[in-house]
Amino acid sequence: MPFLIFTGHPCAGKSTLAEKFRVRALQHSSQSIHEVIVVTEATACPDHTQQECYESSLAEKTTRGALKSAFERAVALADESTLVILDSLNYIKGFRYELFCISKAAKERHGVVWVLNDPAVVKEWNRQRSLNDETYSPDLLMQLMQRYEPPDERNRWDKPLYRVDVRPPATDANANANDSTANANNSNSTATTVKQENVAQDVLHQSVYNMHALSDAIGGGTAVTAAVSDATTTATTEPAKKFTLKRAVFKRAPAKPVAPTAVVGAAANDTVVDTNGTAAQPTVPNNSTASTSETANPKVQSLQDRIDEILDSFLVKERRLREGASTRQHVASDSDVLHTVDSVTQQVCSAIATAQSKSATTGSSTGSTLLPVTVRGETLSFKCHRRLGLPELRRHRAQYLQWVATHPPEDTSDRGIAGSFLCYIEAQR
Repeated sequence: MPFLIFTGHPCAGKSTLAEKFRVRALQHSSQSIHEVIVVTEATACPDHTQQECYESSLAEKTTRGALKSAFERAVALADESTLVILDSLNYIKGFRYELFCISKAAKERHGVVWVLNDPAVVKEWNRQRSLNDETYSPDLLMQLMQRYEPPDERNRWDKPLYRVDVRPPATDANANANDSTANANNSNSTATTVKQENVAQDVLHQSVYNMHALSDAIGGGTAVTAAVSDATTTATTEPAKKFTLKRAVFKRAPAKPVAPTAVVGAAANDTVVDTNGTAAQPTVPNNSTASTSETANPKVQSLQDRIDEILDSFLVKERRLREGASTRQHVASDSDVLHTVDSVTQQVCSAIATAQSKSATTGSSTGSTLLPVTVRGETLSFKCHRRLGLPELRRHRAQYLQWVATHPPEDTSDRGIAGSFLCYIEAQR
């Protein structure tokens, strides 16, 4: 039961894309998905409109709680062949982390789909939806766009991060025509990656919570180098030395001049622009298998192909999460169970010492001996393979108390605790 978290601006096309994901997942070549559960505000808060779900801070808190509860119920009901999609704004990184913890506790695959769209298109689509209850007021729409916290693949709860550009073809063409990076001389040299980076830049500029570098966030963890257009600007490629408290003389390496070019991306199919404004051929790494023709004229990927690519990577190649200490479900127990365990184990150690002193066969070569151990009126049998001294019994008791602090016994009665401790001692022989 893999889980996909959709995030993006309101009215950016998330619901339409989620429906396409649902259809394509059921038709996937792996045939591993037989059911898709889509959780939205409409299913979590059926009595509220989109405007009412986010019109105040209290309404937002209630909506997030309802979405989280609905997501948890879907996770609990889902089986191995069910894909759960949370189609919502999910614009707060702390909320996305809570959803990640739910997926981690379930030990399932978790991914984030960032739906990219032009802010002007988002406003126009919101205006077109004014006839129904799925619209936002212009002020609320602007506030949600400004409060949007973009996902960052460097965060484990935003990994893997899939970016999908859902802009209409007309808007995409206009954006390419107005782009100042080499489109004036070579209109076929702009790749899909560059287009997504341009839209991501607009999204990051709209948000007031852009706490990380634009280049790292847009590149998905890959540093994007930007050089100043001044030909006299130089930079050094030597790594910075760490500062220590020891007295030492630091020698700086001489600055190495770099070519006066500006790189608009770190991928091999990105566009390189020189200081004169003319388009140059992109630099292809030595280990790259892409041909020169494919680099110069990249193919624009369709939305359906992008969805299939994401599903192939997520359903086939992505690994399941491992449960950590922060998401481990502890066994519910009484509040005074540790006090009871401490008292019962002390009496068990005394009872074992007393039973060994009364038995003549304990520690002999005849094998194991069954000793009657009486604790609080209950008599249990303890299989003793050798004589245990008080120091060894105290050591076993200390280790058991440390272990039982994170693994409370299911039976918290005196007999259950005593039996669990005796089994623990028998296993340590």
